Amino acid sequence: MRNTLSKDPTRQAFKHTGNDCWECKDYKTFYMTIRPTNTETDIRKGRDPNHYVLSMSTGDIVDGLEGLPNAFAKGYDLADEIYYSRYPGLKYDK
Repeated sequence: MRNTLSKDPTRQAFKHTGNDCWECKDYKTFYMTIRPTNTETDIRKGRDPNHYVLSMSTGDIVDGLEGLPNAFAKGYDLADEIYYSRYPGLKYDK
């Protein structure tokens, strides 16, 4: 199983897309976005406007992440966890 898009390292890193949002287009086949939880809907739901939310193409959403470095790390860790749980024993080939 090989994904040729994943061989491009620029698609595997989070990039700033404006409005304090970040996206990673292809890390171990997953698409991820990170944004601050400062919209009206976030505030109505009780989310801290100084935190971030991670959304993944798997449907997973993680909110309450303090700081961008923590949000980036959580995204990569969660993608690793999901990838290896779906494909046990399969080594990811860059």
